[in-house]
Amino acid sequence: MSPSSKRGQVLVLFAAILMLFLAFTALVLDGGIYMYHWQKPQVDLDAACVAAAISESSSKDEYAAFVSSLQGNDVPPIFYEPYETDAGGLVIRGIQRTQDAKGFLAELQGSHDLYLAQFMGIYDADIAVRTRCLAPQVSVLPIAVQEPWVTAGIKDKSLEFPILGQGAEAVHARGSDFAGAVIPQVWCSDMNCSDKQIFLPALETNAPNVLKDLVRDTIMDESGSPLVPIGQRIPQIGGVSNHFLVKAMRQAGYEVGDQILVMVYNGTIDHPEPKYGIWENLEVIYYALAEITQVEANTVWTAFVEAPITSIETVRRLTTSRTIPWDWDG
Repeated sequence: MSPSSKRGQVLVLFAAILMLFLAFTALVLDGGIYMYHWQKPQVDLDAACVAAAISESSSKDEYAAFVSSLQGNDVPPIFYEPYETDAGGLVIRGIQRTQDAKGFLAELQGSHDLYLAQFMGIYDADIAVRTRCLAPQVSVLPIAVQEPWVTAGIKDKSLEFPILGQGAEAVHARGSDFAGAVIPQVWCSDMNCSDKQIFLPALETNAPNVLKDLVRDTIMDESGSPLVPIGQRIPQIGGVSNHFLVKAMRQAGYEVGDQILVMVYNGTIDHPEPKYGIWENLEVIYYALAEITQVEANTVWTAFVEAPITSIETVRRLTTSRTIPWDWDG
């Protein structure tokens, strides 16, 4: 074989190896970029679905929350608009409510541009990600209910109790102004409420009217509220009219048949010694699931569905939106 023929074979072999190397490099680099561009939409879609579920649970526009979340994460509109479903009516671009109305299904679809792979004639690859999320099932309201009522209500589900407003007085308390409402943004270290932990928007210097409005805003889910641990003490809100509290429930959209989570105390409101503090308070001993049976002008009545709920994780699961698996078989 002549030297020129050998050189020709080497050049062909080198060209083939170079093509294979470029193809492998394109696969690695474009594949890595593709995976990143696939994972990011998945995270963004999960967040948008949860935003929609939370918004819907607050009687707000879930689709607006879905789009706003995606826009905030710079997801191109072509991935979720126009809304599109397959032949069976299942969403393939956008978001739709599940048949049981307890959550949402959502999917993003779009094209991802490739780079090095273009020399092989491959210019783009499709990206499709989907998610399913559950809406919050109930809300925790800043309401504390005495344990004797809860115990009786669990034994006899037909019983109704005035948990907010007129008739919600404690079994043992100094004065009779307790209307069932508490301030979950303030935690007391003991029954004297001497050392307090304050959560925004509550402040140490808040005037009574400010705290009154804070309780209203918490009922209406317009103000942030920590999840009170079992065993923690919190103050009651005094000097608030029954009509004011019930009006907040109405404005929040609560109706007969709705379920809510409430805090349960032993029936005693502790009054601090004057030299230590000013807030009457109670201890949260567990949570209870209640169903609204009547909403009068000055009183909200409920029956009790489940108690005691002694796990904060259970409370969190019932009150938060979360994603759950949705495979490609549905």
